[in-house]
Amino acid sequence: MFALLGAVAQATKRISLVTTVANPFTRHPCLIAMEMAALDELSHQRAILTLGVGRRYIVHRHGTPDTQPMKGATAVRESVQIIRGMFAGKVGTFEGKVFTARDVPFRPLHKSIPIYIAGINPKMLELAGEVADGLSLTPLGTPSYIRYALEQAKRGASKANRDPSAVHITQGVLISVSDDYDAAMASAKSKVAFLVAGAARDLGSEEILLRYAGVKEDEVNAIVNAYEKGGINAAIPEVSDNVAKTFLAVGDPRSCTEHLKERVDAGVESLSVINVSPTIDSALPFRKTNSWRLISDHILPELRDAVK
Repeated sequence: MFALLGAVAQATKRISLVTTVANPFTRHPCLIAMEMAALDELSHQRAILTLGVGRRYIVHRHGTPDTQPMKGATAVRESVQIIRGMFAGKVGTFEGKVFTARDVPFRPLHKSIPIYIAGINPKMLELAGEVADGLSLTPLGTPSYIRYALEQAKRGASKANRDPSAVHITQGVLISVSDDYDAAMASAKSKVAFLVAGAARDLGSEEILLRYAGVKEDEVNAIVNAYEKGGINAAIPEVSDNVAKTFLAVGDPRSCTEHLKERVDAGVESLSVINVSPTIDSALPFRKTNSWRLISDHILPELRDAVK
């Protein structure tokens, strides 16, 4: 992630460089601070850090005890304290409930970086409102969930006597756009099957997302059970068109634009496009030239008007 963003920093001049979710269980906060300092310098202060707990099952693969992700909000709070302290030159030693840092040598070029927090459950959403520069919402967040999340963030801001508008609201949005509806839907279902199965393995995530998505529990259970038994190919047939369209912008440009506008209307201030559209050439799976053109020529202009 950091190496790729470093390369992007060298090839661009204006765009913000936002990390995917960095979790402090597989990267100690001190290491995250050092990597961000390098990216911040390379990009001339265009780097933004996104902190979160990470997927529980992924964290477990790295040898982290199952009990650690349960301390998510505390771990992320301490990470923010350590990273901000290191940038400000104030942390030589830190003794927390989750993390410890002792005499870490660190001399960043700049004294601060923007820190966003990614979260799904109420504690993480409140924490973002309390201490973060921004809140990064899950791609599976529907408009109803977004409004719920913003209320939790406002509650956290109130605790810290902060202006809620100081917390920038972002969301990565999944798009499968094509004039061929069947092809767009097939691509969308593959991604939904993977994400829904993943959310079900994160304690508490599934329940919260389902509550605000309007998706029936038995529909999700069918996807999860099929995935656990036979992997992604077994789970895809269990994803209905309705479930796919609940979580993804799918179809022609107009349909995708309306889906994204609903997120903006719910309170999202910045959208990051995650393009999962069908490929043009199966031999070149990363070639999505046509879908990017549809996004840039038809979807983004409409969204700019909506944000204004």
